[in-house]
This record gives sequence, structure tokens and C-alpha cells, in this order.
Amino acid sequence: DPSCKPNHRLLVKLANKDFENCKDDLTVLSIETKGYQDEKISSVFLTMKKDDYMEKFDLLIPDAAKIKLVKGSGPITLLGSHCLDFYDYRNYGGEETEEEEDA
Repeated sequence: DPSCKPNHRLLVKLANKDFENCKDDLTVLSIETKGYQDEKISSVFLTMKKDDYMEKFDLLIPDAAKIKLVKGSGPITLLGSHCLDFYDYRNYGGEETEEEEDA
């Protein structure tokens, strides 16, 4: 059904820094997105010291966002998963009978 559009989410679990190109003492990443009443929100979500090459965390990004390298040098690899939520997906399509629900 075309009226049932998925909601995209991004779940970031891990940040990995390239240790060969790490020249700065501190690496800082921030995220910029829209909040309540489309107000612009910017917040730091990751800081890594020179000797930290991997950081584990849970960051759920429910809407469009920009991730920026505020301080330090890259590259930085973010690992996670892309999630799709289909709200009211069960309400679309034919109605199931009791026999189909029991199976």
C-alpha cells in the first residue's frame, strides 16, 4: 500500500578511528538534527583521545541528521544498522481469519 511509508532509523553502535592517520590528541564528532517545532539541535556524541581507536556506544538517530567532525582528523568509520519501521502495517491488506491466525 503506497500510503504505508516506512520510517527510517539509524542505530550506530561503534566508532573506529584509523590509527595510522591519527595525528590529533582529541577527536570530536557532533550530530545536527531537527527537534521540537523544527528547532535545530546540535550535540556532541563522541569524543576519542589519541590512544582510543575504537569506541562502543548506542546512538539511535530517528530522523534525518548530519554528523560532523568538529575536532581532529579522519577517517572515522561508524558501524551500525539501518532500521525500517512500518507503522500500522498490520492494518493494511486483507483481514485474517481465525484459522490463519492459529496456523
